[in-house]
Amino acid sequence: DCSVLILHGDRDKAMPVSQAVRLANALKERGARVETHYFPKASHDLGRRVDPELRAFLRAHLLDADAEATS
Repeated sequence: DCSVLILHGDRDKAMPVSQAVRLANALKERGARVETHYFPKASHDLGRRVDPELRAFLRAHLLDADAEATS
């Protein structure tokens, strides 16, 4: 069981956003749970812009894993 978070700026010149879309689609086709967030006007260095999404993803998936491990 795999959960993946993809965070990508739509103005990233190092890695086109189309690559993030392809990755997300390929992972979903293989049964992974994929959450994507695309940031308008953001480049490769997203920095603090991703904090809320990253924290929410980690809370949801790490707390789920902790609950399963203790039951």
